Amino acid sequence: MVEYAPMDISVFKAVISELALCLPGRKLAEISEGRAGEFYLVFRGEGTKTLLIFPRPQAPRIHLIAEKPRDLRELTPFGQGLLNLLVSSRLASIEQDGLERAARFNFTRKSGKSEEQPALIFEMAGKKPELVALDGEDKILLAQSYSSLEDGARAILPGLRYEPPPLPDKLDAHSVTIGDITKIIVDKPADKALFLHVGGLSPMLAREVAAAGNNDPQRLMEALKSVLRILDPGDFAPRIYDMEKGPVLAAFPMMQFGDAPFREFPSMNEAAEAFYGEAEARREFQSARAGLVRKIKAELASARRKAEAIEADIKKTEKAEYYRLCGQTLMASLNRVTERADNVLLTDYETGAEIEIMLDPKLTAVDNAEEYFRKAKKARLGAKLLRERLEAARAETESLEAQLQTTQAAKESSGLLPNLPEQKTRGKQKVLKNAPPEFPSFVTSDGYTVLVGRNAKMNDLLTFKAASPMDLWLHAQGYRGSHVVVKNPARRPDIPLATILQAAEAAAYYSEGKKEGAVPVDYTFVKYVRKMKDGPPGAVVFTGNKTVFVEPKKR
Repeated sequence: MVEYAPMDISVFKAVISELALCLPGRKLAEISEGRAGEFYLVFRGEGTKTLLIFPRPQAPRIHLIAEKPRDLRELTPFGQGLLNLLVSSRLASIEQDGLERAARFNFTRKSGKSEEQPALIFEMAGKKPELVALDGEDKILLAQSYSSLEDGARAILPGLRYEPPPLPDKLDAHSVTIGDITKIIVDKPADKALFLHVGGLSPMLAREVAAAGNNDPQRLMEALKSVLRILDPGDFAPRIYDMEKGPVLAAFPMMQFGDAPFREFPSMNEAAEAFYGEAEARREFQSARAGLVRKIKAELASARRKAEAIEADIKKTEKAEYYRLCGQTLMASLNRVTERADNVLLTDYETGAEIEIMLDPKLTAVDNAEEYFRKAKKARLGAKLLRERLEAARAETESLEAQLQTTQAAKESSGLLPNLPEQKTRGKQKVLKNAPPEFPSFVTSDGYTVLVGRNAKMNDLLTFKAASPMDLWLHAQGYRGSHVVVKNPARRPDIPLATILQAAEAAAYYSEGKKEGAVPVDYTFVKYVRKMKDGPPGAVVFTGNKTVFVEPKKR
C-alpha cells in the first residue's frame, strides 16, 4: 500500500505563495467533487486555473493541476453549499501566516447593491483537515464537519465566529534561544526534540535542522534560522528527491538527503502535481498487483488441488494388476467356484499364495472373471489418461508459480502480464462492431508506452478518444503521417527527453518524410490539440508546441 506523505509545511507555504501570485483577481467559475472527497475549484481570468483541495486525513494537500478528472461524483450537500456561496465570486487575496498549516481565500461578490466578502479556509493541521466557509464578519456559514464545545476545545457550528485551531504549547520557532535548544536536546535526539518542542516545525524540517546542526546548540540555532530565512521570504527551489524508500517532495535543497538524485521543477505546484500523480499511479499499480496476486494464488491453489486429486485417482488405478490376477485365478479354477457364492478362497498359481476373491452372487464364475478383466482394462486405460492429466496439472502449477513470483516482484505495470487461464463465460459473446482498434505500440527506454495511429481514422481515435489530456502528442512537421502519443498516466509535466526523441523518431518514420535524413517533429500535450473545424479525419490544430529534429527510425 502506497503511503501518502502529508504535505510538509515548507511545501504548503511554497504552494500558497505561488497561488497568491496567480489566482487573485480571477473569478471562481466551477466547483466539483472527486470520488475520494477532493474538491476542484476552477478559476477563470487570463486562462483557466484548476485548484485541487483534498481535505482528507490520509493525504491533505492543495495545489494547482493541469485539469480536473472526468470521473467526478455528484456534489455532496457541503459541496453544493460551497458552490451556491462562492461560484461567480472573485478571489481577492490569499493569506497564510508563518508556519501555520492553514490558508484563507478571501472572495468578493455583488449581492444587489451591496458587496459580500465570503472566505474559505483550508486547515491542514491536526488529525482532521477542515474546510470552513465564512461570511464577511468571520461567522461560520458552512463546514465540512461540525463540532461542538463538548467535542473539544473549539466549536465549529453555523453562526459562531470562526476561531483558528488552538496553537500547541510549544516554543515559537522565530524566538527560540540557544538556551531553549540546549534544554530540549538533553535527553532526545535533536530532530525529535525540535519536532516535539518547537512550534510549526514538521518532522522533515526538524531533520533538516538536525542534519545541519550536528547536535550542537549553536549550530542548531544557526540551522534553524537558515531554514526560516528560506521559508519567510519564499526562496524556494521545488524538487522531488528520488530516494530508495520512495520519493520525497521538497521546497528547497535538503542537506539531509545528501547526494540523492532529484528532479527540479519550475514551480512548487507543478512539483506537487507530479509527486501526487506519481503516488496515485503507484497506488493504482500496487492495487492492480495485489488483485492479480490474489487471482494467481486462487488459480494456483485450484491447480494444486487438481494435481492432488489426480494423484489420488492414480493410486486407485494401481489395482489393475490385482483385478487381472483375480480374473486369471477364477478362470484357472472354475470348478472350485460354488454357484451364488459371494467370495471364494483360491490359490494363485504364479506365487502359490492363497487369495480371497469377492464375487457377485448373481453372476456365474466366468462372468465374474470377465468383470475383473473389464475392471483391469479400465484401470490401465485410466492410469494412462490420469498420468497425462497429472503432467498437465503439474505444468500448470509450475507456470502459475513462476507467474506469481514475477508478479510479486514486478515494480511497474509492464511486469503484470501473467497468462492466466481465460474464464469461461456463459451465453453468446457480443462482437462489438465499432470496437476500438489496437494501436501499434512500443515502450521507450524510460518505460513510457507509445501508441501510433496508422491512418486518418486511427489518428482521430488515438488523439481524441484513447489519449488523455496530459499525454504527449507528436507529429512530423510539414508531412502527412501518423499521430503519435506518449502515455503519461502520472500526468508528469517533464517527460524525459529520451522518451520524446524516441517517440519523435517513430513519428518521423511513419510519415511521408521517412526517407529524409532529419525530420522536424512537433510535440505538445494532447490538451493543446484540437480538431480542425470542418477538416477531414486526422486534421488538427495545436498550440504550445516545441520542435525536435530526428532521424526517422522504425520502432
